[in-house]
Amino acid sequence: MKPLNEALIEERKKKDINLDEISSVTNISLNSLHALEKGEYEKIPGKFYFKNYIKNYLNAVGADEKEFLKTHRDEIESV
Repeated sequence: MKPLNEALIEERKKKDINLDEISSVTNISLNSLHALEKGEYEKIPGKFYFKNYIKNYLNAVGADEKEFLKTHRDEIESV
């Protein structure tokens, strides 16, 4: 299984969507999106935002949110 940040990038690239588009749809700053994709989770302002950013990111790229979150549950909870 890929790390969370790599799996997010893979989902985004499958749909050929760039971070600007995700930012526009989700209102998540580019800085926060870059932090998610780099695995720099300490730059996200708290666990509530972290989880919501992931959900919004996944919705923006049309990924299966439930399956993704189930697969990466342990890593998400450890942040």
